[in-house]
Amino acid sequence: MILHWSFHFTPDMEVTVLILTPLPLEYDAVVKHLKQERKSLIKNAAAYETGTFVGEHHTYAVVVREPGMKNVDMALATERAILAFQPQIVLLVGIAGGVKDVKIGDVVVASSAFNYESGKETGDGFLARPAEYVFSEALLAQAQIVSRNPAWKKRTDDRAPAAAVVIGPIAAGDKVVAGTNNPTFQHILKNLSHIKALEMEAGGFGRSVQSHRHLHALVIRGISDLCAGKAETDQQNWQPVAAERAAAFAFELLDQLEGADFIAPRPNTAMNIREEKNKNNLHNSQIQAGNNVHIGDIIHQGHHSSGVVVGSSEGSVEQFIEGLQNMVARGKSKEAIPKLCHFAKTNNPALHEPALHLSDRWKDFERKSLMGMLSQSEQTVARSQITAALLNLIGQLREE
Repeated sequence: MILHWSFHFTPDMEVTVLILTPLPLEYDAVVKHLKQERKSLIKNAAAYETGTFVGEHHTYAVVVREPGMKNVDMALATERAILAFQPQIVLLVGIAGGVKDVKIGDVVVASSAFNYESGKETGDGFLARPAEYVFSEALLAQAQIVSRNPAWKKRTDDRAPAAAVVIGPIAAGDKVVAGTNNPTFQHILKNLSHIKALEMEAGGFGRSVQSHRHLHALVIRGISDLCAGKAETDQQNWQPVAAERAAAFAFELLDQLEGADFIAPRPNTAMNIREEKNKNNLHNSQIQAGNNVHIGDIIHQGHHSSGVVVGSSEGSVEQFIEGLQNMVARGKSKEAIPKLCHFAKTNNPALHEPALHLSDRWKDFERKSLMGMLSQSEQTVARSQITAALLNLIGQLREE
């Protein structure tokens, strides 16, 4: 029995949204928009809160995670949450420091994010090579529409007087940049003079979501202070206000979003499945194969059978899975990926494309590492993300 996915996204179907918030006050600003009963859960040693948001065009299943600050932590948390919940939309919502063409209380929607700490140390000093991560064109277009209407302000307690929405690039690094008279800010000003805001997580977030091409991701930040005069504005307690405005804009965007034309369906077993019977017969321990079965194919009997491998050199499916897991445990992900691609092509076509995509990710990682485009911490994050994705695909083999 061969199973084929047959699924078409329709406007009235539920969309899964993952929202990441580095700080508790940002988390609080987001979850207050969730309707019905909110539920807390722990998945893979990480705490999440889930709820529902009903928009004009879609009902959203919302998953919220507060992973903390810094790019590496955000990248790992984003990757794990994507693998766990398979969202179609991923948002990073919170506060930031203003740099250019913004004022306190404004909302910045990031068209892209730069990691200002990427580069290369040379004998002549640090050579900046800021990595840029670009976000969803479809969500940016929707953000542009929402920004032209003050309706989003009605979702705030103070109606956000004089607040503007600015769309443009931002920068991220693992330092709190307090003021402008320091080497870090001067480095940013020299190499990224066009950025609108500065924060600490969008680089890791962008690095993670760019590996999932079917996702639509966006960063939305409320300006809580300005890099010039940060100490004074911190005392004015703008952080809760800025977080509330960022969350208000994010949910107004979801409310107005009509995503039927661009949101990809999730590969879920609850989707409609078309079953196509072939001419294979199973007789006790003997296997008779029809014309469309080849060596290495898996014959399934019913929906939940783990199947039998026909003449596979890898032995049983379970043995093959254990072999792949052992390779990953020994740090041989590079060798495991092509084996998974070959096996999926023959035995599990639904996983073949994700396996090929994972192979492309590994090749891209190796290329960037050899060219010095990734710092040591970025290499660690990228390798961990690919390994996590590889283990997830191997786990899906066992579920078949």
